[in-house]
Amino acid sequence: MTLVAGGFLEALQDHIADNSGLGFVVGTNFTIGQSPDPIQDFPTILAATRMRLTIYESSGTLTRFSRRIHQERTLRFVHRGDFPQDAVNRAWDLVEWFENESLHASLTSFTYRFLRTASLPTIVASSEDGSALADHNMTLLVFNKV
Repeated sequence: MTLVAGGFLEALQDHIADNSGLGFVVGTNFTIGQSPDPIQDFPTILAATRMRLTIYESSGTLTRFSRRIHQERTLRFVHRGDFPQDAVNRAWDLVEWFENESLHASLTSFTYRFLRTASLPTIVASSEDGSALADHNMTLLVFNKV
């Protein structure tokens, strides 16, 4: 039995960068965060002028259907903008892309289906220079291809 787990965030990151048309470049302005700790991560993201999007694993539910396993995975997306409305607009652009363009996608080892926007884009941090972070959560239904 293979669990739907390892490598999904990296595959999703590549998929978003390659297909969204939103200007994300993996490792340059788009990364995966290791822990959603606002006290540690948000000041770093605000200081990194080139960073525009960070994905965090938020939660997941593993369900078995006969021989297949799928997982509902909620991901937290944190967008950096040059000012608060810019951060919110960037977040809405990604939400719109998921809702319109990417309802169902086949990645290298996974297939996912967009289920819902679990929380709407909201400003979560800002800096003295005016830059701000907006975050939102989205839930995806993930299947292993194996």
